[in-house]
Amino acid sequence: RWDHPRQNFFDNLSRAGGAIQQSREFGELVKDDPSRFIRILPHLKPQWHESYVGDALEDLAETDFSANALIQIIEDLDQRGFVSENFRSDAARALQKIAEQHQGLPSSILALLESWFSSHSQPELAYYRSKEEQISALKSPILFGIGTYHVLPSGRGNIVRAIAEGYLQQNPTNLEGWTKFIRLQLGVEPHPAVWVDMLSRMPPLLNGDRTQATELFDQVIRNCPEVFQYAWALYFISDTIGWFEPKETVQGWLEILQSNHSNFSQQAYGELLLIQYLRYQDEWSVARIRHHLTTQDNEAILCGLAHAASHLWFKQRCRAIATEVLYTLASSSSTSVQKAVASIFRLSRDNFKLNGGMREIIQAVCQNQKVLLEAARDLTEIIEVEELTDNNPKIKVPQNWGI
Repeated sequence: RWDHPRQNFFDNLSRAGGAIQQSREFGELVKDDPSRFIRILPHLKPQWHESYVGDALEDLAETDFSANALIQIIEDLDQRGFVSENFRSDAARALQKIAEQHQGLPSSILALLESWFSSHSQPELAYYRSKEEQISALKSPILFGIGTYHVLPSGRGNIVRAIAEGYLQQNPTNLEGWTKFIRLQLGVEPHPAVWVDMLSRMPPLLNGDRTQATELFDQVIRNCPEVFQYAWALYFISDTIGWFEPKETVQGWLEILQSNHSNFSQQAYGELLLIQYLRYQDEWSVARIRHHLTTQDNEAILCGLAHAASHLWFKQRCRAIATEVLYTLASSSSTSVQKAVASIFRLSRDNFKLNGGMREIIQAVCQNQKVLLEAARDLTEIIEVEELTDNNPKIKVPQNWGI
């Protein structure tokens, strides 16, 4: 019996081993010759070739292939019965790329994505475990310059990112559509990692009505407080503090964070507390900071305060309170707090300012040999350049400090 070679090709695709590798290779071939994909597309079958088509769509989205044509292809494939979750996940990635490059997505494909989102089973909550909440070693800051990252969830995560960019990249930005979608997920979407994805794309809402946007942030956080177990979510909150209205709402979030007794949450609370003061200059933050400095009964909170103070000391708006944090904690017996305090000298080397506050910090550091040893490399250069010991009798460096 004679078999059409093209039919053999399609059947082999569905039966061959190493399907993931083959689908990727197929995607690369399509990327090199999009017209070939268009010719064979009518012969590809739902259930048999969905992974191949999904990879091809994602690769096509990276070419100069017409965005409108690719959107139409995805809609047609959906009508033909390409409905597997892998296909939809790949198609969503393709649509996200289109949205980012072509001013969002039209309403018809957004409606399709939203229907996919509501029925998609992955990621499953049964396998949820926050990989980002950890027993913090307290050695590094959570929110300052450490390359905070987030492992993007697949499945509904891919779909929600496409929906977000589909609304936010429109010109003008469709804040109303994005807001409506988020509200519809409250009490419905179960997975914290998907909420982190949504929350990380919510700051543009503050370009509209800030009070309403702040209320939506609050609803999301109280609906899924587990988002605070992800450094990625905390990073976006910290970067946006100052835009939220009223500030009392942020104070409530800090209380939620503090109520989780893990080292990770407690350190993040300490860092955010100083950021809250930097942005709002509020007495509530000052009172809390001074309470923790007085009681000194939580190492992780103190470590968070010290990390934040070392990173934010150069900002005039919070220099006084940062100075107070650092010279108070310079006497700490905690190795982690000592390291965080000592980091002020490394962080300020390029823009060192020997003012009254810095003198207080250096004097306090010189009273604790362990902190002094930790700061030795950076502080040596500062002392020599500024001739601190000659001009400031109160700054006494021990002869055996290990430099």
